[in-house]
Amino acid sequence: IFTRDNREIIKRVIGKPNDHIKITREGIFVNNEFIEENYVTTKNKGETYIDNSSWNDIVLGEGQYFVLGDNRANSYDSRFYGPISREDITGKLTLIYSRGDCTDPSCDKLINKGFVPFRWY
Repeated sequence: IFTRDNREIIKRVIGKPNDHIKITREGIFVNNEFIEENYVTTKNKGETYIDNSSWNDIVLGEGQYFVLGDNRANSYDSRFYGPISREDITGKLTLIYSRGDCTDPSCDKLINKGFVPFRWY
């Protein structure tokens, strides 16, 4: 979670300080290693590469992070505005809540509010 333009934004961290990020039509490479992104749909993976982006090939500096949204076709992220600084990071997402059924006993507190854990990170 980070702040940009006076808003809190949630994106996935793809690269950390000193990492080499390279985005090609084939996918994302961090330090020359292909990243398997099981959390991104095939359609969205095809939307990751942006022609002529200044940020398709970058080595991150100290205190810099490269972030991408999972919905690549509709995500405004580091592919457009570059890396974010450590000072802008305000938190880390650890749990997503969603309406639905939950069989885990840890959900009891949330059921009364109509929300239950959907995915743990």
